[in-house]
Amino acid sequence: MCDQQAEVEVHALCVRAFMGCGVRVDSRHITRPDNHVNVLTQVTLVPDGLATTALERLVVQLAREPGVRKVCWHLYTEGAAALGPPTG
Repeated sequence: MCDQQAEVEVHALCVRAFMGCGVRVDSRHITRPDNHVNVLTQVTLVPDGLATTALERLVVQLAREPGVRKVCWHLYTEGAAALGPPTG
């Protein structure tokens, strides 16, 4: 989750990190009651050795980016419910 001002940089870092891994990057804007916009960026990729290593590096890099407030990842397995935006 990041500030709207950091969205372009976060998106670019995600695309670059998984170049050649078959990745999809989606962003969702969430407007809070105070009109501040949070951006939830979701990356979907095929878990293989190359993608796993890239994910580890990306999480560390994103955690250091200004405007990024939350970095997490979830393992999605076939048949599991799709993840929605975090609550709270």
